[in-house]
Amino acid sequence: MTAVLTGAVVVLTVLTAICLLMLSAVVRRLRAIEERLAGSEATLPEVGTAIADFHAVDLDATPLGRSDVEDSTVLFVMPGCGPCAELIAALAERRVGALTAFVAGDAADEATQELTRKVGTVAGRVAVVAEGGEVTAAFGDVASFPTVLRIAGGVVAAAGRSVDAVAPALVAA
Repeated sequence: MTAVLTGAVVVLTVLTAICLLMLSAVVRRLRAIEERLAGSEATLPEVGTAIADFHAVDLDATPLGRSDVEDSTVLFVMPGCGPCAELIAALAERRVGALTAFVAGDAADEATQELTRKVGTVAGRVAVVAEGGEVTAAFGDVASFPTVLRIAGGVVAAAGRSVDAVAPALVAA
């Protein structure tokens, strides 16, 4: 009987050790995911960043510069970005006020052209710009997508991943 009890204790001890190892692996994985998600917010331009001068051309071949976005909401998206597509689809279902959108990509690329058409249904003005180029640098080095900025007086007043978070008054249900 003692041998059976000793065997049971050994088996339970081994199973408990395995469960603890698996639990610690899950906790490490969750921490890594949490750090990555928290890190994505750090890539947003900082509130208070002054918008630098830039030159772009919208889809109607009209020049677009700093003075055109000094007091507006600006959206940055790029092709192949799942959250960007979700944001555009959500905005298409709602009535959106004045919004200027920049699509980071190659204007000759088919995916960029398709995204530009979709964004054009929700934004007043749309321009295709180079990722990591003059325009993204002018707004505080926009490097993650989607990025939504509320600009007030030529300065970033709010930054986030959705229009609701940055300019809730802009979106009416």
